[in-house]
Amino acid sequence: VAKADDKKPADVATDACKLGRVLQAIVTQLEGKLQPAAATISAKRPLIAQIMAATGQGSAEIHLLAAPILLKLTTAATTAESKLKALTTKTTELAAKLRVEAVKAPAITEAVSVQVKTTDTGDTNGATLNQVDNTQFTQVQTGTTACPGTLTQAAEYAADWIQPENLKNMVFYRLKINEQTGSARLPTLGKGAGGACTNGAASVANGGITGTNLCIAGGPLLVADKRTHAAAHNGNYIAQPVTYMEREANPDKNEQALAQESLGVATEWQGASFNFDALEISSYNTDEAFKAAVATAVGNIKEPYKSAKHGDIISRLISNKYGDSKDTFKNKFWEPLSKLPVPKVALGTDSDGTVAQISVTETTAKVLLHAAKQRQSKTEKRAANAAGKNRRRERRNKATAAECKATEEGKCDEEKCTCDKDKKECKVKKGAEVICYMMNTPLLLAFLLLQITF
Repeated sequence: VAKADDKKPADVATDACKLGRVLQAIVTQLEGKLQPAAATISAKRPLIAQIMAATGQGSAEIHLLAAPILLKLTTAATTAESKLKALTTKTTELAAKLRVEAVKAPAITEAVSVQVKTTDTGDTNGATLNQVDNTQFTQVQTGTTACPGTLTQAAEYAADWIQPENLKNMVFYRLKINEQTGSARLPTLGKGAGGACTNGAASVANGGITGTNLCIAGGPLLVADKRTHAAAHNGNYIAQPVTYMEREANPDKNEQALAQESLGVATEWQGASFNFDALEISSYNTDEAFKAAVATAVGNIKEPYKSAKHGDIISRLISNKYGDSKDTFKNKFWEPLSKLPVPKVALGTDSDGTVAQISVTETTAKVLLHAAKQRQSKTEKRAANAAGKNRRRERRNKATAAECKATEEGKCDEEKCTCDKDKKECKVKKGAEVICYMMNTPLLLAFLLLQITF
């Protein structure tokens, strides 16, 4: 029958074999967290690649809207990757140590299984004992004979065994000699009495013992020494880190350090969150760094973002630009972004596609390179057109300059030339100056009067 204590490894590991199974299950549970966490982070990479690609394909508005999302998403992914890397190292190191302890468990049980046999010497006189009646031992038990292959609680409670609250107590097992004490214990010397080998305080029933022959009452040479540790130092097993030398010299400190390491890794996993939902606006709109980025990109404020002063305004702006739910966020941002066209040359496909088809940054790089080439081509074309216009203008100017220069006295073509009355010069209207001498002002005025009169 399952008990509440089955959620606590220390209560389940009532012998060395069970401890081995518990430790193996803990290792499996901890290592089982690594791949899903990595997959969760990797799932963000296609979205990051798509946002980056959109900067080469979309409008200026989508660029501005995408920038804060890209900032938050890449920050979240980078932070998660860094956290997972650290946790992977700690988990891997802990798993190796726990496996060593798990392997020791059946070895302890096998060693304890070897016992002195209960033996009838066949004589009552110690001086005439047969030499063949020496101390005998039982066979060592190995494999599933020594330890069961499974632990019934593991399937149901293994996930609970890595919860910090259930790791406040830990047990370990060691081998020790079955020492002589003041109390009766086996193995011991005795004599036959009523079908048992006994010395009055300890006895072993054995139907093969007859009469009052001298005998050996069998028992173990080695026993499993159960050691229990508690996180008694403000929730920790140790008050300060334990050095390797201390571990080697003191088995208790070694076990306490391992228990502390297990508790620490379990606590970090409990607080680690890798499930950042990139498609949910609530993953962004409570983040102050995201709000500041939105304020910079699309906010109409003329000063640096301050939460107390601009928070409400920017929150409303986020709702307006990005939406206030997963569906509206999709409609306002992700869907338009995903539908942006991408040329086949960048996708490496037979036909043009959309941003939604991008899943890796290598494709993003090709998209951006293609867009850059297109912009360069347009720039060069505009420059060529401008150069052509300049050349045509220069040719016109040269022709006009010749005309202005050829102006006869008293004639300066006012459509193509301008007159500098003070310098008595005729100049080209659109740039290149060519000087021709003009008639003096009185003569010009006379000429104009004649034109008006007649």
